Amino acid sequence: MSFWSKVNNRIRLPVSPDDEYADNPWCNNDLKPMPRERRTYGAWSFVLYWVTGGFSIVNYTTGASFIAYGLSGQQAIICAVIAPLILCVSLLGTSLIGARQHISFMIFHRSVLGMWGSHVVLVIRTIPGFIYDGIEALWGGQCVACIFGALSPTYYTKLDIDLAGGRLKLYDFVGFIIYYITFLLVMRIPPERLQRSFIVSSVLFTATVIGFLSWSVSKAGGAGPYFNGTLPAVKSEIPGWSVMFGIMAFVGVFSPATASFMDWSRYSTSRNGPAFVQMIAMPVCMGGSCVIGIIVASCSEQIFGEAIWQPFMFLRAIQLDYYKNNAGSRAASFFAGAACFFAQVNLNIILNSVGCAMDLSAAAPRYLNIQRAAYVIAAVGVATCPWYLLSSAGTFLNVLAGFSVFTGPMTSLAIVDFFVIRKMHMSLPDLYIGNSSSIYWYHKGWSWRAFTSFIAGVIPTFPGFVMAVANPARPLNGWIYLYHLCYLVGFAVTGLVHLVICKISPPPHQYEGATTYIEADEIDVVAVIDSGVDDEKDM
Repeated sequence: MSFWSKVNNRIRLPVSPDDEYADNPWCNNDLKPMPRERRTYGAWSFVLYWVTGGFSIVNYTTGASFIAYGLSGQQAIICAVIAPLILCVSLLGTSLIGARQHISFMIFHRSVLGMWGSHVVLVIRTIPGFIYDGIEALWGGQCVACIFGALSPTYYTKLDIDLAGGRLKLYDFVGFIIYYITFLLVMRIPPERLQRSFIVSSVLFTATVIGFLSWSVSKAGGAGPYFNGTLPAVKSEIPGWSVMFGIMAFVGVFSPATASFMDWSRYSTSRNGPAFVQMIAMPVCMGGSCVIGIIVASCSEQIFGEAIWQPFMFLRAIQLDYYKNNAGSRAASFFAGAACFFAQVNLNIILNSVGCAMDLSAAAPRYLNIQRAAYVIAAVGVATCPWYLLSSAGTFLNVLAGFSVFTGPMTSLAIVDFFVIRKMHMSLPDLYIGNSSSIYWYHKGWSWRAFTSFIAGVIPTFPGFVMAVANPARPLNGWIYLYHLCYLVGFAVTGLVHLVICKISPPPHQYEGATTYIEADEIDVVAVIDSGVDDEKDM
């Protein structure tokens, strides 16, 4: 046996010869339709998911960054209310797909884009996952710095050394490393066993941000200058478009997660249960956390003379500047920092490492399961150097909004194709066959219908996206205005084009398969491949 053959055998996932996917390069144990014994998420589990994911630092920070970006308090709250309602459309559709068919995001998209074409949405899903993993890890590290700064009054001064051109402090980098070590250990918990961790995280962080709100309003004597009109909004010269940009930035935060939510809804114990309970839990938790961040940032302008949009920086300001490192402030900073740290670990698992790893594992099923893929995402997350992406509120919002250019069309394509074009029919065995005998092989593994529709949805907003990222200070023009509507435009155009194309040229076998995963029909992938079906089906 050659050296490379030995390496290959060493890194391949161990499988039992009795497993139906043992010789199938399109499947592993984490990619099969979810068996009944692993479906452990009831309605309350999904409520806890959104309490953990909604009452989170990323939502708090997004809301606070609207103030730092220059919106008024009222404009920022409009963003916090409308954006979650837009995301509800995506969440409802993708939740039902996962709960009915019990398959992951990547496996589902094989039916839409083709067996090879589905790898395009893998790229769209994993790039935000890499970036957000790094950002969330940096925030987690800054929470660790708050804990150490509370334990030792000289921690900040002794490690006050600039790194990365002044964008990062040594005390934050030390926390960043400690966070990652802890995070890598917690990632070993299987997704179906995370509910208890969600409970602890949601209670601790919710109590912490409510504490932020109470203290801020008390010390500022109200909601702060961005609400009472003493500080006019910087972006008030074109308020409507500034608000739309804020809405799209908010949508950009969670659009990758809602677009791929079937990764989590496949764990549902009910066929429809998780979809509708989340229509309440998601907007309430996301919007509530965002509104708290908005008010606290406005109050911080009154208290500290600047709008502080990151909660750990707010903690440091309270401890070091307001209370001058007294014992009470250090105790409060310790417990609040610990709550934020624990919340960051859970949130990063939900949205990035495990959530995204469920999809990345489909890129190389023989070598990557959820756990291995999560380690890959964590490693790449460090390599993204997130401290460069968080240099200002404007840069942060541009990073968030940019993903909506692609996730809007991607989500629309999935919902329209499954519910309208195919009437919820799906042939699950064909999702695991990588040759022309699969009805989802289309043209050499690619669906021209789906890609035409997707590109049509991206084209209108892509020029504005490039302009905004290349030069954030560029004067507003028609392309950038259109970019400020990117998710809505992309969703509408892709859905409409896909309907028209499939009306003119219906996809083959569009009503083949069941509308729900039938428990009694065990999928034997090897048997399907070896059944002797070699003739290419009509495309």
